Amino acid sequence: MKPKRIYLYTESHLPENGWFQGCLRCASITARLQLHKTIIMADLTKEVYVYICPPCQKSLTISIEEQAFQHICAQVLDEYQTPVEPKPPSPRSVSSNESTN
Repeated sequence: MKPKRIYLYTESHLPENGWFQGCLRCASITARLQLHKTIIMADLTKEVYVYICPPCQKSLTISIEEQAFQHICAQVLDEYQTPVEPKPPSPRSVSSNESTN
């Protein structure tokens, strides 16, 4: 079955069914589409596309990479700062007092 396509864009003076629409982020006119999400249901599949201009797509890519990098840094820092409790050796059990006599 062919998926139903949903297009997200900023409204503009352009016709709704045209190739060009307003970038969802900055409203500049663009023909660039990016698949945002695929929704699979029991009897229907939907593909959600977003009109996004190249400058906005680039800034989103940079910010997503920056967010991922910050997340990795935070994880490493958390592991580094987690206190390590010393684990002393467990006491030995003595079966007799012969060595202390």
